[in-house]
Amino acid sequence: MDFNTDKITYHNYWGFYERHFSSLKNEKLNILEIGILRGESLRLLKSYFNNTLIHGIDINKVEILDEGIKTYQMSQIDFDAFKNNFKDLKFDIIIDDGSHLTSHQIDSFGFLFNEMLVDGGLYIIEDLHTSFRPEYINTDKTAFEMVDRIKDEAFIKENFKTVHSFYPKILKSEIFKKNEDDFYDSITSVIYKK
Repeated sequence: MDFNTDKITYHNYWGFYERHFSSLKNEKLNILEIGILRGESLRLLKSYFNNTLIHGIDINKVEILDEGIKTYQMSQIDFDAFKNNFKDLKFDIIIDDGSHLTSHQIDSFGFLFNEMLVDGGLYIIEDLHTSFRPEYINTDKTAFEMVDRIKDEAFIKENFKTVHSFYPKILKSEIFKKNEDDFYDSITSVIYKK
């Protein structure tokens, strides 16, 4: 695959994702990606998933004319816009590659995992290494801490109220670190919904 997206190049997330995606490759899916830049990752997803409609949102206007890809200009924390733009649509896979602000990652997960992800769906939070960079941290507890402790019910209940409210719907969580010794490199996660 020849796509200029950091999912393949710098961060090298794609091999980790493919383990989670391979059984879904030929399914008819709806996928949402938050934060789309030039749209290369949307094109990557469309080329991989044969029967899929790819939706992408960004705070900047990004027009992509490829068949099977739709883009929307909106914020990842404008939950009214989600309700208006997607109405009764739910997603099989949601990928948060948006602002990387810890509050946006946590709040988006709190709403989208519960309200807009199908049962059995996958929720991905990319670039969790930003939880170790002060310019992205605007919460007491970070998105990395949330994902790292997602199956620690007492910790989640104490620190992430919106996540704990639907805790029974979380099946499992896996974290990928490109470099185990350097938290400032590349970290992503996949969270399964029961």
